[in-house]
Amino acid sequence: MRRQGFTIAEMIVVIAVVLILAAAAIGGTSAITRSLRFTNTFNKLVFMVQQARNLAVTGNNSDTKEYVVIFEQKMSPQPDTITLFRKIDDSYTIDAGDIVIEEYKILTTTNLELTLEKIAGGSCSKIIVSFQNGAAKTSLLCDDEANPNLKIGIGDGVSSNEKHFLIHEAAGIPQVL
Repeated sequence: MRRQGFTIAEMIVVIAVVLILAAAAIGGTSAITRSLRFTNTFNKLVFMVQQARNLAVTGNNSDTKEYVVIFEQKMSPQPDTITLFRKIDDSYTIDAGDIVIEEYKILTTTNLELTLEKIAGGSCSKIIVSFQNGAAKTSLLCDDEANPNLKIGIGDGVSSNEKHFLIHEAAGIPQVL
């Protein structure tokens, strides 16, 4: 006599195959997500420098002295931070009168690491890129010390991807490597 339907063994095999395919799809998705997060973070770093420069060139605010981007590496578990703000005094700290235009945090859970370097060699824990209002005259500081050329980048600790851009005091335009 012929039965219709599936045996338990056949059902178990089908379920196992579906679970294996689902696990493979989820693994591939996390790699794509990591790659997109890496690319988006790098683009954000470059964009914030370009935005500060553009605001300075077109600056019409008489009370604004400079537009500043601060790249700062922090000790874990605090996230690395990039801050773009409008500066009205001579300090490179954000004071009551300064206006924060944008702040971006690189969370430690993403495994992305901010790299801050001098072109001549050596690393920095903090880089300040400032553009004089109305002229886009560039000033670069590495740990509060003037430096004409700096390298800023992002690295992915999981996939070993790295991407950098240079910024030169003469032009102030990020040059992607």
